[in-house]
Amino acid sequence: PAPALAKKPKLGVQFWLAFWSLAIINLTAALDSATLALALPTITQDIGGGDIEAFWAGTSYLLANTGTLLLWCSLSDALGRRPCLFACTAFLAAGSIVCARARTYSVLIAGRTVQGVGGGGILGLTYVVITDLVPLRARPKFVAMLNALTALGSVTGPILGGACAVTGNWPWIFWLNLPICVVSAVGLAFFLRLQGQQARMVDQLRELDWLGSALFIAVFTTFLVPVTWGGLQFPWGSWQTLVPLLLGAAGLVCVALHQRYLAPRPFVPRQIFANSRSVAILLFGSFSNGLILFSIVYYVPEYFLGVKGYSSLVAGAATLPTTLAAIPCAVGTGIGMAKTGRYRWALRSGWAVAVIGLGVLIVQDINTPVAGWVFINLASAVGTGMLLPAISIALQASVPQDHVAMSTTLVLFFRSFGKTVGVAMGNPILDNVLRTQLGQSDHHVPSAYLGLSAVEVVELLNTEAARAALSPALVDTLRSALVTGFRALFGALAGLAAVNFVLQIPMHEFSLNQDHVTKQ
Repeated sequence: PAPALAKKPKLGVQFWLAFWSLAIINLTAALDSATLALALPTITQDIGGGDIEAFWAGTSYLLANTGTLLLWCSLSDALGRRPCLFACTAFLAAGSIVCARARTYSVLIAGRTVQGVGGGGILGLTYVVITDLVPLRARPKFVAMLNALTALGSVTGPILGGACAVTGNWPWIFWLNLPICVVSAVGLAFFLRLQGQQARMVDQLRELDWLGSALFIAVFTTFLVPVTWGGLQFPWGSWQTLVPLLLGAAGLVCVALHQRYLAPRPFVPRQIFANSRSVAILLFGSFSNGLILFSIVYYVPEYFLGVKGYSSLVAGAATLPTTLAAIPCAVGTGIGMAKTGRYRWALRSGWAVAVIGLGVLIVQDINTPVAGWVFINLASAVGTGMLLPAISIALQASVPQDHVAMSTTLVLFFRSFGKTVGVAMGNPILDNVLRTQLGQSDHHVPSAYLGLSAVEVVELLNTEAARAALSPALVDTLRSALVTGFRALFGALAGLAAVNFVLQIPMHEFSLNQDHVTKQ
């Protein structure tokens, strides 16, 4: 039988105005994480620079965003959610002004870093505030709505950025943030009402694990930087990649030991891991879902560029069915969990559908018609969309309710970490399979093309003048090799989804009808 329905909270006009103020600023932060994808070539032509500078313009936001997520949650416990939300909004607005006024890549990268600090706090704290306002049983649909907006921002961001770039108005990518930040800040000031901290702020700040937080940000950044530039700026086997990667990994182990045994009040409370098996499975699931979702968003356009020969704008639009399909699936899953009071069905169904959807991606080839790849890509989005709210709610139900805020942020942190690893993991798979296929091809492939990376082959095939200089047989050989590489990548993602499906089978399910405990 379904669990008894908890008392339904009364949600008045003030709550909904506060919620949509949160939702709007959350959407803005999600847009900012994706808007530069198609605009960077135009920006490079305008302010100068090269591929390395363009790479860091995107990466700096991701590093700052992910690295500060957990810190903002700890600060909001001490200072209050509202002041931290206002501070994050100010960071986002200030970074946007710097970016819009930038005339060199150094200034643009600095502005993107400031934006990332604010965007990371906004993405985390909007979910945390929902845990303060809404009981667990009624929470799934609100978490799902925020997930849907985040997905919407991720898919429409590149299109918005591309449109601004095409019209020669790329600074408006950043200027558009300012009125939204102002409207959201005003809405939060008037309508968001929380209890606030009962203890003195000075005492709360003293109890924060400043050492652990600083060490974590330092070593995590040290680890993440080589993960992002490996195979792009420097080869994976170079000392520039291996040294910081190994130092960062060793540092993360040291931070984990410090948090477990030495920190008097660790920034990630030990009580969160009381149900250690369930928590570990769910955090690995969040990491995997982020890796899979972002790999699809990142590499499917590359597939359309290289294999199908679409333009950048068309390739970005071609991913719309994939990401937009995740939105109703996330919302429907949230409503279903709120109605039934259960979440394990969503986890099992989500991973099962993800395995099937990712497996179906493997059947795409050079001759797949438009209708075919639209439906094939829809299948992969259904499972990942279901998992967005399911993993978050499952973890919130699995931890002590006075530590739900940090557990919510951990889900976002591991998902964001998975996004970074997904991009880093995909390139070596594509490159190795591509080069193997070209070396074993029945058709003669000139030696100049045998060592090309997948990115270089995609650029070659998508540049009309360069493609015209190749023989039709060589073009077909390069595209066939790319198809095989993408099949290997999608197969690896399907295997990761299958591992997560198996892990759900023995996992315990906790009730959603738990007392609403909040410090604010």
